[in-house]
Amino acid sequence: MKQNGKPRYKRSSDHVEKLLEFTGHPPSIDDAVQRLVGDILQGITVAPTDLEAVRARLNIADCHAEDIPFSGELRRKGKERTIVYSMHLSRDRRRFTVAHEMGHALLERVGYRLPHSGTAIERLCDKFAAEILMPKEIFLDQLGGSLTVERLFDLKRVFQVSLIAVGLRCFDFQRVSVFEVDDDSIVWGTGLVKKGPLYLIEQGLRLAVDKAGECEEGNQEVYFVDKNITYRGELEWSRQSTERTLFILKRCNDQKLTVTAPSTSNFKP
Repeated sequence: MKQNGKPRYKRSSDHVEKLLEFTGHPPSIDDAVQRLVGDILQGITVAPTDLEAVRARLNIADCHAEDIPFSGELRRKGKERTIVYSMHLSRDRRRFTVAHEMGHALLERVGYRLPHSGTAIERLCDKFAAEILMPKEIFLDQLGGSLTVERLFDLKRVFQVSLIAVGLRCFDFQRVSVFEVDDDSIVWGTGLVKKGPLYLIEQGLRLAVDKAGECEEGNQEVYFVDKNITYRGELEWSRQSTERTLFILKRCNDQKLTVTAPSTSNFKP
């Protein structure tokens, strides 16, 4: 929407205002993140992103591991900034943590001084991390037309990120949900299917997941709810071990098959 000739945003905090103003008032906060990160990544190798080159461009003096009880932090001593990450992180988790802390450094360019924290700030820095590691245009080019289990692992390898990070990016761009099931629990999930007991998801999808246990891999047609609308979709799966199975829930493009969701649905997107 526009007001007085300028885009009108849903703004919940001052840091969003500053970021939108700093990047020239783009249509959304995601566009603002893409603009700011795009400037930083100019001339830097991506897929996977050269984080050392990004570190140097952001004037971060050092990036190293320590035995700390949390993922990481951006430290300042005088004018010098340093990124510290936990020595216990996997490579993929380490890369996302470092990129997240680079997001805090980017906020300083917008006008924030350390320390800055809070749920909204941390979510914004997660957006920075995703764009640094998986720039939108390059990610969509690598993704192609439709996500498959094989493509999911290809994207993980190309961008050197976790399956969860890839799944979140796919939901952002294609509203595809990725989740992993162990017995009666969803051990992790992105998009419409969240971590928790399997019985909490809607009945139709739960029955499809149960049926998938009969074979190691496959796909089948399903109907599921997204924003109070029932859609026809496809559920693809691949057994990763004797206990765990990876699922991808995709929405079909045929919008003529959408119907109003029943009011009794217990599915909460």
